[in-house]
Amino acid sequence: MAATYPPPHHVLSDLGMEVDPHDDGLVLVRTTVSDAMLDESGVALLGALCPSLDLAGAMGAVHAARHGALATVDLTMQTLDDLGPGPITIAVRPVRVGKRLVTTRCEVRPAGPGDAGDARPDGAGPPALVATTTCNRFFGPGDEERRETAAMERHTVGRPGARLPAPFRTAVGLTVVDAAAGVVEVTRTPYTRNSFGTVQGGVIAALAELSAELVGGPGHRVRDLHVRYLDRLDDDPLQATPTAVRRGQAASSAEIELRGGGGTGALVALALAHTARRGR
Repeated sequence: MAATYPPPHHVLSDLGMEVDPHDDGLVLVRTTVSDAMLDESGVALLGALCPSLDLAGAMGAVHAARHGALATVDLTMQTLDDLGPGPITIAVRPVRVGKRLVTTRCEVRPAGPGDAGDARPDGAGPPALVATTTCNRFFGPGDEERRETAAMERHTVGRPGARLPAPFRTAVGLTVVDAAAGVVEVTRTPYTRNSFGTVQGGVIAALAELSAELVGGPGHRVRDLHVRYLDRLDDDPLQATPTAVRRGQAASSAEIELRGGGGTGALVALALAHTARRGR
């Protein structure tokens, strides 16, 4: 990751995260669920958590592999309990460190009194959300065996006291094209562009979440989401088009294609989402 990424005016900077690596491979990422990340019932939107989860998984992969040139190729999230506003801790541990692919597991919990400063949480209690991320290492010509030698140090992403300037979906520019069909899109801006020039992976996941929520119908919330990243976005806007796999009053499932060029360009990502009616 470039040293200047993310820039000061960026969604990751406004989310404000503290990254705390440990010698045994654990990385703790501390952040806060703000009111701008909640749905109308006061529960955190899964999509609003995706940028932090994408970054947390990447930080865990960088720490485990000692390799700085990484990009997320797969992100899977499962909601186990609702999260409200307040501090959270994302505990990231390596699952597998391969020559090319690095997989990590993230567990998200509301931050307890022992989760501040240098304290290390004991992990008691079930997580509210679990995620796995797989990152692909990038190498230069003849550079297949290169490793970063410097260990990751504790650092902060973002500005002290930073907050999203608007509700999350508005802040990152998610736009509804056809609510009934679940078609939504986003255009790259400096606020959502990642270090490779495409849309930040968590924002892509949030676009898929909104698409699935719309196709699920009123009162539905995405509980589980799997995104497979296939290509960079070359032609804006990135459009998400869902296909209902199962549609019911209590729960639904949808497959979502995310393509550039307003839906006519290259396939950038595929997603599978499961929704449930709020309160279930």
